[in-house]
Amino acid sequence: MENATKALLIAAGMLIALIILSSLLLLFNMVSDFYQNSSNMTEEQQRIEFNKQFENYENKEIRGNELLSIMNKIDDYNSMEIEYGYSSMSFVVDFKSTELFKQFNYESVNDSSTYLLSGSNTKITENKLKDFSNRVNDPSTGLIGSLQSVSGSVKVTETLLQQLSSNIANIMVEESNSGATNDYDINNRNDARRKRAKLLENIFGVNICNDDKVTYITDSKYVKMVDTIKDVTLKYYEFTQFKRAHFLCTGLEYDSVTGRVNEMSFELCTDDNGNVVIN
Repeated sequence: MENATKALLIAAGMLIALIILSSLLLLFNMVSDFYQNSSNMTEEQQRIEFNKQFENYENKEIRGNELLSIMNKIDDYNSMEIEYGYSSMSFVVDFKSTELFKQFNYESVNDSSTYLLSGSNTKITENKLKDFSNRVNDPSTGLIGSLQSVSGSVKVTETLLQQLSSNIANIMVEESNSGATNDYDINNRNDARRKRAKLLENIFGVNICNDDKVTYITDSKYVKMVDTIKDVTLKYYEFTQFKRAHFLCTGLEYDSVTGRVNEMSFELCTDDNGNVVIN
């Protein structure tokens, strides 16, 4: 009888232990499920919030300066979030045709060095656009550095570049005498050059020509400065035109695993006459 009692007590103890163990296991699973669901909800909320900042642009028309802001946002995301296992983002901008892109340039300038596009390709990626947006301040190839090399003690700023761009018509006056065939044409050409020299004096705040004659036109230092100013002005003008141009977000693509936006597509906007919308 005593042995039977002991056996029952042992069995009861084992049963209670199993019940407690099962309860703990159930509780552990419930806690695990709770935290997993909470984690999934948090990740889903993060995905929704992340996508929202880009989905707001879908089928929306924006200016080039805002497009550059999106590019910088994507660049910042790629430099950080890829460390956490998310795929990098990209975007594509379609300019439709190289002829349309020439509307970004002053008149019919054909200097390919000013173009954002190259060859017959009409689409660019974020890396190409990033290089383009850095053309002002890049320490090695930027416009400010290029102009600083010939401007002497005058500190070159983007404000100065803006002044050059707004006066591009007077700055792009032909430098050569080859087109002048008579005294009248030569005098007109020299008057235009003199006007440009005075304009540059006002912009840079330094004396460029010593007198009212045109002897400075053939001065090598002055010619080099003007050539550099022309090149910088053309490139900055293109940059400002791009920032004023309109682009339409034509679509978004999503990562098949994370559900996050991983590509944006834009195209250049044109009016009813087929001209680029710039304002």
